[in-house]
Amino acid sequence: MNPDQVMDERWIEVKPSNVNLALTLVATLFAAGVTLVVEMPDWVRAVLLTLLFVATIADVYLVRHLSAGAVSAFYLFELDTPDGADSVRPVLSGGESSPLGHGVQRAAARQLGIRLRYRHPAKRGGGVEAEGVVGSRAYISTYFTSIPYRLPSDPGWRRWFPRVVSLWADGIDREAFRRVRVQLKWL
Repeated sequence: MNPDQVMDERWIEVKPSNVNLALTLVATLFAAGVTLVVEMPDWVRAVLLTLLFVATIADVYLVRHLSAGAVSAFYLFELDTPDGADSVRPVLSGGESSPLGHGVQRAAARQLGIRLRYRHPAKRGGGVEAEGVVGSRAYISTYFTSIPYRLPSDPGWRRWFPRVVSLWADGIDREAFRRVRVQLKWL
């Protein structure tokens, strides 16, 4: 899909973050300063500075959304639970006694899906959009939020090292950022 086309209301556009870029560059300058101050052989300093330079180039490439996996837009949606089954979640008991000191509350299992639109589909081999399942360990704060997710085609090790969409407050619409944080908070 052409990025100039009007997107559906559900889609949330993700732009490169200037805050993320600034933090990346400041961290690099700090690390370079430390390598210049700490006593070490010159050849070790040269190797560390070279590795730091290469890592910074790779990180700026990712921060500016130039990689094949860069996400240009996404939206979250609630997945249907199988057969409308309820899950059992332990909660602190409100006056009821139980051997474990916890009560049990029945609540519908809630799982979010994520639909992604990639910024550079040609680099991905032509795949413009993908759909996956949001993991349960999202990081949510006022200025930064990360959404871990897995695609159906991902290998098993992605369960422990999921893909991540990083959202910075300056790279996304303010109201959309708030809605995403609320959706993830109650996951």
